[in-house]
Amino acid sequence: MRSAWLGRVPYDTALALQEQLVYGKISNARHGLEELEDTLLLLEHDPVYTYHQEHDLETCLRDRKDAFWKFVRENHIAVTRTSRGGKMTYHGPGQLVGYCIKRLNGPFARDFVEKLANAIIE
Repeated sequence: MRSAWLGRVPYDTALALQEQLVYGKISNARHGLEELEDTLLLLEHDPVYTYHQEHDLETCLRDRKDAFWKFVRENHIAVTRTSRGGKMTYHGPGQLVGYCIKRLNGPFARDFVEKLANAIIE
């Protein structure tokens, strides 16, 4: 597995890179080409709150909506809907983020993800 330190990257840019890497792995497999090498992207994001669904956003904010939107405007923090699970998550400078692009098969996928997360935390 190769790894790449990307520095500080906007969330949307990092997401587009991940999608391109995944597409490359899938496309090569479909066409009988050599699979692209597994990749671990390490980076920090510009300040951003991500959320999965409108319901998650409403649930997280509840009666604090006005204060939240005032805070994000005053601090120039992006708020982005994502196709990934989880409720509302903050990412920002100084927070190490790792995105692994790897085909996971079988019952050990969850174990791999857990071990990778622990390694990044350590």
